[in-house]
Amino acid sequence: MESATRTGRFWDKASRPTAGFLQWGQVPLVKREIAKRYTGVPFTNHAEADLHFMRAHCGGVSFERAISIGCGLARKELWLLQSGAVKHFDLFDLSGARVAAVATKLEEFGLQGRASVMMGDGLELAGNNLYDLVFWNSSLHHMYPVREAIGWSRDVLVPGGVFYFREYTGGNRIQYSATQLAIANAVRGLLPDRLFEHPLDKGKTIPRTVASISVEKIIEADPTEARDSESILPEFVRHFPGGKVVDLGGVVWFVALRNLYQNFNRSPEDAELLRQLLKLDAVLADLGVSLMSVGCGTKLQ
Repeated sequence: MESATRTGRFWDKASRPTAGFLQWGQVPLVKREIAKRYTGVPFTNHAEADLHFMRAHCGGVSFERAISIGCGLARKELWLLQSGAVKHFDLFDLSGARVAAVATKLEEFGLQGRASVMMGDGLELAGNNLYDLVFWNSSLHHMYPVREAIGWSRDVLVPGGVFYFREYTGGNRIQYSATQLAIANAVRGLLPDRLFEHPLDKGKTIPRTVASISVEKIIEADPTEARDSESILPEFVRHFPGGKVVDLGGVVWFVALRNLYQNFNRSPEDAELLRQLLKLDAVLADLGVSLMSVGCGTKLQ
């Protein structure tokens, strides 16, 4: 219970916007290139990309009842409701601030009758054959052990139901390998000085090198962070044989370019430089150097 309470407090704070630094999810070009990698279409809206992927690989045209564990602000889930792809969503999160924000959005969009948003651990929900879709978006890597979360997901799905994830699947506790860090720091070492100007203090520069945050600091902030992330892909294959997985990369766009995106507007060449860096990341992902993955599978029986 203490772990869940601390996690809820962490995400309450994370709900508050931070100024100065842009991250990859705030950069349309990065979002389009990631979406193109797993759908072939440069969607800026990743919920639309997620639906496209499910329909292409798992036959999910529409879903009567869906569940999302660790829904956060539920932007993608809200879009799936608005699009009509999902008729009803059960939404769970440990953050009271985020649950309240989602409830407000549901009312604002007139969707309160088509979704239930609850503060708590959705994995405590018991039952079989309850849902047509289990939707994991950047939350499955917080589950421990992952095998139980994916096994639970399979149990609550109806036969033919769809399991979907888009997640961090790299080293446990966000610990990058020596190879991943060497590549990320080599990339940063080649970038022009203008990209390292501090957005809030012109007298400072952003560090040239990156490293893994210590496990102790990660646990102190959020005990659930990537505790068993390395198990996601093998457990997915075990529970959903024949499912589809695409590696999304991330050594460049998630690690090497962290805290630099706000500076990719200092020169006319910056947009093209970013495109080339994203192409490099795609090549690395093709070679198996990846931190993020997307996948879907259907329950066979």
